[in-house]
Amino acid sequence: MKTIELKGVKRAETGSNANKHVRAQGMVPAIIYGNADPEQISLPYNDVAKALFTPNTYIVSLEIDGSKTVSIIREAQYHPVTDRILHVDFYRIPDGESIEFELPVRLVGTAAGVRNGGRLVPLTRRLKVRGIPVQMPEFVEVDVTDLELGKTIRVSEIDTDIELISPPSAGVAMVDIPRAVRTGEAGGEEEGEEEEV
Repeated sequence: MKTIELKGVKRAETGSNANKHVRAQGMVPAIIYGNADPEQISLPYNDVAKALFTPNTYIVSLEIDGSKTVSIIREAQYHPVTDRILHVDFYRIPDGESIEFELPVRLVGTAAGVRNGGRLVPLTRRLKVRGIPVQMPEFVEVDVTDLELGKTIRVSEIDTDIELISPPSAGVAMVDIPRAVRTGEAGGEEEGEEEEV
C-alpha cells in the first residue's frame, strides 16, 4: 500500500461550535484513536481531500506538531448535500499487527460474457480485508476472464492470498445481458422451434 503524509495540529476545544470554527479556517476536525489516548487534531481541508476523494486506500503518516503517527482512515463524515468533509477518524496502526480495513477492487481480464455481447457491471468498489497494512497490495485483484453472460463472481470465488472479511456471498461483479442480446437469443430460439416443426 502507498503512504500519504498529512500535517496538522492538536486542538484543545471540542464540540460542534469548536468544529465549526475549525472548518471556517479551512481545516477539518479529526481524531486519532487506538492503542493510546485519543488525540483531537485538525488538518488542512485540501490535504485531507486528496486522501479521501480517490479510489485508493492509503497508509497515512500523520505529523502533528512535530510528532509522527502511522495510521489509516477508519471513517469520514460528509455533508449530506455538499459532500464536504466534516470529520475524519484515524486509527493508529499497531506495529506488526493485523487489522481490518478496506481495499479497492481492481477487475482484470475481459469477461467471456463481454465477448458475447454482455456488459461488465462492478457491484462493489471496496472489500473488507484483514492484514498488516504495510505488507498489503494497493488493491484486491479480481480476474473476471471466465465470467459468463448473466453470471456473478462472488467474494468466495476470488482467487487471492489476501484474507477477505467481506461476506463470502457478496457479489463483486456481474455480466449483464443487454436487451438486444436477450431479444436476439429469444428470436433464435423461436426460429429453431419453427425449423423443428
